[in-house]
Amino acid sequence: MKWYWIIFLSLLFGFKSVLERKYLKNSKQYIVTLIILMLGITVIYNIEWFIEL
Repeated sequence: MKWYWIIFLSLLFGFKSVLERKYLKNSKQYIVTLIILMLGITVIYNIEWFIEL
């Protein structure tokens, strides 16, 4: 189930990042989206460790 959410989050935020980069040419908003993507994947991957605390 964990891998389902990691793949879902990657597809969702990856697609959003591509669209932001393509259509918001003078903006760097896609960088924030990629940072959120990396943090989300890290949290989901290590969710067992967070629950044990």
